[in-house]
Amino acid sequence: MKEKIEDYKRFAVTLLIVSFFFFIGSVLPKEGLSISTREALVAATTAALTGSIICFSLSAKYQKKLDNEEF
Repeated sequence: MKEKIEDYKRFAVTLLIVSFFFFIGSVLPKEGLSISTREALVAATTAALTGSIICFSLSAKYQKKLDNEEF
């Protein structure tokens, strides 16, 4: 169970980092970047952040379950 908790935390942090890079790509001005590309980057940022939140919540859920089993 501890391995699953650690994996979810790693996935969450990785998705958080990826979402940061997507966000930076959508914010920084670049010549020739169309509106649809920026919208796609914002959508990818949102998806990665949502995935990160889900992974953090699953990690917390399993941590709580592990703590309850120990007592």
